[in-house]
Amino acid sequence: MVQKKIKNKNFWSSLKGVTTKKGKTKARLLINLSSVLSKKTKLRLTHTTSRLVRLCVPRLEMRSVRSGRSSYSVPFPTSQRRSVSLALRRLNSVCASSRGSAYSKLKKELINILLKKSNSLKERHASYINAQKNRAHLHYRWY
Repeated sequence: MVQKKIKNKNFWSSLKGVTTKKGKTKARLLINLSSVLSKKTKLRLTHTTSRLVRLCVPRLEMRSVRSGRSSYSVPFPTSQRRSVSLALRRLNSVCASSRGSAYSKLKKELINILLKKSNSLKERHASYINAQKNRAHLHYRWY
């Protein structure tokens, strides 16, 4: 299955909707955050956002499929919209887990993602390992 390339604009606009609650300040915060990320990585903003999207967004998810009297965990490919929402949900859960401002926690998490040391990347990797273990149940997938 060939998936379409996820647009950076969709990722940032979705991130803006998830992170903070005020209107104009969240746009400023994301602009500051994007400039900090581009300075930290010494890459252009488009390259950093495409790297973030590539690293954050999962391509598979595990769903429970019931067959007969038992249920099986089956790996499913995710749509573009669903994969962005899963990535944002992971970022949001990491930012909500500890104390401090949401901006500083999000900044640390995105920098750790670019350095490949993030907790959300560990979750993504664990889900891929789980999908590889459950490849035998692929024949239960009906779509």
